[in-house]
Amino acid sequence: MANLSLSANERTPSAFITINKNRMKQYNLESKSSIIYMKDKTEFELELENPWDTECLVNIELNGKSFESGLVLKAKEHLFLDRFLESNKKFMFSTYTVEEQDERHETKKNGKVSLSFHEPSVRYHWNKALSSTTMTQLPEFTISDDVTYENTKETGTIEEGSPSDQSFIETIESFNAFPNNTIEFKILPESKKQITSKDIRNYCSDCGRRSKKGFNYCPTCGTKL
Repeated sequence: MANLSLSANERTPSAFITINKNRMKQYNLESKSSIIYMKDKTEFELELENPWDTECLVNIELNGKSFESGLVLKAKEHLFLDRFLESNKKFMFSTYTVEEQDERHETKKNGKVSLSFHEPSVRYHWNKALSSTTMTQLPEFTISDDVTYENTKETGTIEEGSPSDQSFIETIESFNAFPNNTIEFKILPESKKQITSKDIRNYCSDCGRRSKKGFNYCPTCGTKL
């Protein structure tokens, strides 16, 4: 997981991309943006954890566009966010193809997920922020973003999926303008992934659940491995 930190705290907030609350395998962890591979029309969550004893503001950017509002995590809160903040629709990765000569400029930010975490402050004010109503107790590197098919390339963006039952309340808080740490992901079409026998055996292609050697079906969703 790519994690850039400026925090004086011993622990920094963490984030993962999950499907059915199962963490997706990450690739290129040494790079600025960790790589996640997904199938077309896959709905997913952002797993967020605030380890601080204070509230934390999370600013979310998808496909290069920031949300109008930020999300406030309570102290020690661990949340699986499955929806856009401006609508009650779930996150969904959707793929499509573009002409090879048109893809360079238009698809560069497709599938990009950027999460910045901000500590409380009295010096900077954010007018709009949302807070979760419940707590879940729990526990620029260069890469080709597209897959070539003759004269077309496959790419994918994060779109609105099915309705979500998560809800939030509006709150007025003050947070630092500069983030304490930033975490970035890049979601690419699954067809971009170089499949290995280890990946097929150990990870479910539908829900991302890691499976033990010898399993013929995923214990979570029942998909044949």
